[in-house]
Amino acid sequence: MKKKKSEFTFNGQRPDEVVLHIWRQHPWVMAKLATLVVLIIFVSLIPLLLPGGLTGIDLIISALIISAILIANRLYLWWNTVYVLSNQRIIGVEQKQIISKTVREVPLKNIQNTAIIQSGIWPTTFDYGTIKIQTAGGKTALRIRNIENPIKGQGIITETAHKKTQVL
Repeated sequence: MKKKKSEFTFNGQRPDEVVLHIWRQHPWVMAKLATLVVLIIFVSLIPLLLPGGLTGIDLIISALIISAILIANRLYLWWNTVYVLSNQRIIGVEQKQIISKTVREVPLKNIQNTAIIQSGIWPTTFDYGTIKIQTAGGKTALRIRNIENPIKGQGIITETAHKKTQVL
């Protein structure tokens, strides 16, 4: 059974806080890694074409192991990078490395402006990009990176922040 967004919880969630939206990075952000893995495996297969046949089996096994490690690492980083919009704030958890992450929080009442960055052939073609959230003085407080349909995401954030400021 699928959970509603309002049923999701997270560490540090306040008693009266409700999750309104959750974003993860678009899967296409892993396209560069996929290209690298294909290249590594392709290069490791070259010895099979040379006279002597299977002399490069160690190279192939090494390439497969390296590729598996690269894929596992990138999937871990992708899965643990999450952006949460609640009825009070936006929280960005960005997993930078296996043992390094950055957590940023912006109260909805502090949001002054949002902007979308969508540059390059892949982001434009597959409709993903970054939402830049600015607070007073034009300072960028948070970037919601590489999410699907950033224009829709920007609308959700803007509408939620506007409702929050109208209540205050």
